[in-house]
Amino acid sequence: MKLSAGLHHEKGPECPLCNGKLSQAAPYLRTWFKEIKKRFPSVHISCSYRGVEEQNKAYDEGKSKVRFPNSRHNAVDRDNRPASRALDLFCLSEDGTASFPAPFYAAIWKECKSRQDSIVWGGNWKSIGDANHFEMV
Repeated sequence: MKLSAGLHHEKGPECPLCNGKLSQAAPYLRTWFKEIKKRFPSVHISCSYRGVEEQNKAYDEGKSKVRFPNSRHNAVDRDNRPASRALDLFCLSEDGTASFPAPFYAAIWKECKSRQDSIVWGGNWKSIGDANHFEMV
C-alpha cells in the first residue's frame, strides 16, 4: 500500500499521524513506542484507541476476538479519555509503502524481551495471528 507524505504517515523521527495516535495511548505505551522508534525508525502506528464502532467492526471482520469494550485498544483513563493499552504497528519503506513483515515484528519483540519491557506480542498468540499487535501487560 503506497502512502502519500503529508496526508498519512511521514518518514523520519517524528510522524504527525503517529503522534496523534500515540496521544490516545496509555503513558507507558507512549514511552515504549518512542524508545522502539529510536531503534526501528521505520515503525509506525496503524491503530491505537478504537471506539465502539471501530472495535465492533474489527470483531465482525475477524480482526479481533472481542467486542467493545473488551479490547486493550478500548481502554480509557480515569477521566474517560482514550488511553489504549495496545498498538498495532507497521513498517514504512523508503518509497512510502506500508508493509507488515513478520521478521520486522519479531525483531521488535526480541528488543522488548532484551529490555524486559512490560509488553505482550500478538505474534505469540495461537488463537489469532496478530503479529503487528503489541500490548501492555
